[in-house]
Amino acid sequence: MLPQLHVSRQNQLIPRAINIENDDDKPAGAFWTSSINEDGISDWIDWTRSEQFYDKSELNNLKFFKVIPSMGAKVFCVDSKHDYDQLVSEYYVENFLGQRFPDYIKLAEMYDGIQITINALTDSWPGFFNAVNGWACESTAWLRWKFDKVEEYTLPCRGKMKLF
Repeated sequence: MLPQLHVSRQNQLIPRAINIENDDDKPAGAFWTSSINEDGISDWIDWTRSEQFYDKSELNNLKFFKVIPSMGAKVFCVDSKHDYDQLVSEYYVENFLGQRFPDYIKLAEMYDGIQITINALTDSWPGFFNAVNGWACESTAWLRWKFDKVEEYTLPCRGKMKLF
């Protein structure tokens, strides 16, 4: 797995217990990362910029961390509708509308993380409730702390313009 980027309001990251709760399309309480790409940033950074996710007053307080997943980390990768269907056919909960979503509490017993790729997000699912829409970009929801290394990270600049 590629090195991951985590954006935080905390000055440091320390290993912590992760308490997962089901919240429809995403696991509440997860530790979120996005893969560092060849430009040295991540899809999360691109998405937050395009959506103006962070308030301008927050930008100076954000900290960036490069996290290296453990070699033995067990991550379920959702790269297609088929992968998602497999996930929810075995481990699911239903919302009040009867729609199935992954049971992240049960998945946390077997997997360290769930990754959604750009392929899964752009896969056309006609007639199917697209339950991964809430993920917005390539990312991994870590259900357990499985990292060999965590270090502060400085985002590269693009030309003379800062990323944020």
